[in-house]
Amino acid sequence: CNKTGGHRFPADKEIRAKWIQAIKRLESKDDGNGKVRLVKWQPKTNREIVCRAHFLPDDYRKPLYGSIGK
Repeated sequence: CNKTGGHRFPADKEIRAKWIQAIKRLESKDDGNGKVRLVKWQPKTNREIVCRAHFLPDDYRKPLYGSIGK
């Protein structure tokens, strides 16, 4: 997403894992033997954010860090 503004990934490892799972993003990774496979995307830094457009209105009515996009 090329929009600006959003929410940083939570520091709590369990909640962070839930966010990553909810995003359902894959990335290509070379296995070193000339084969490329798809793996679950992981944020590269602690400064990565999820754009506000990817949250549902209900996400703001309950603890934000406990859910994302259902």
